[in-house]
Amino acid sequence: VKFDTLKCTVVDNVIDFDPFDDRLKEMTGNKDLCAVRWTGWVEARHSESYTFYTRTDDGVRLWVDGKLIIDRWVDQGASEYWNSVTLTAGTKYAIKIEYYEKRVGAVAQLSWSFLTGVDKVLSTSFT
Repeated sequence: VKFDTLKCTVVDNVIDFDPFDDRLKEMTGNKDLCAVRWTGWVEARHSESYTFYTRTDDGVRLWVDGKLIIDRWVDQGASEYWNSVTLTAGTKYAIKIEYYEKRVGAVAQLSWSFLTGVDKVLSTSFT
């Protein structure tokens, strides 16, 4: 999957698409054989460990502050992966998510949890 042809630019406040097929068709002209890249920022509320979760059908890669923390660039049914990083309160961190859909059943979700609370759907602005 290549990210060589930009089809559109949109702002999503959350990445919580299940199903994602119709939105993919709207954005890219295809429900299958397409890819999406989201970029944005998150701000840590507390200084502690944060666990980031992705749930996708098919491939996903997630970077937090330039570090690749989830790398499941494979054809798969809807699957959840997670990894934890330590963040500092009041600090903004760059987030990048790459996603591809091969065939049938598109899903793309991003969430996080932390020791002092849970915010299952990560709320920010992604482009």
